Amino acid sequence: MALGATPASASPTVNWKPVKTNSNWHCTTQQGTDIPGVNVKMCIVTNAAGYAQGVLVAQNASSQHVGIKGRIRFESQYGGDVWCEWSQLSKGATAGCYAPTVGPFYQTTSTATGDLTVDGYTTRVIMGQVELPR
Repeated sequence: MALGATPASASPTVNWKPVKTNSNWHCTTQQGTDIPGVNVKMCIVTNAAGYAQGVLVAQNASSQHVGIKGRIRFESQYGGDVWCEWSQLSKGATAGCYAPTVGPFYQTTSTATGDLTVDGYTTRVIMGQVELPR
């Protein structure tokens, strides 16, 4: 390792949580996965102080339980990346994987990339830059 360099740290792994959106949530349109009835979207949540976080949202509108896990890459240089723990998503349920809140940013965030794996099949979804409130 070079003198003065810091070692790279691994991204944390977090559990899925309930999702309740408001006007601070900026999301892609919902898209389907390889498993019929299971949908995904990628969101960037902002606040008035200029901070932001990526949230990967999974929705199970199918008639069966499915296994999910995921990955978010958002503002990597600031520690905004996260792994989403494997979990069972019940039929009719919606869950979110929340990356760490990072910032502050002064104009826009970078894009956020989410990978949702459902029963072994992965779907990638990308949310574009978000302009921060002034």
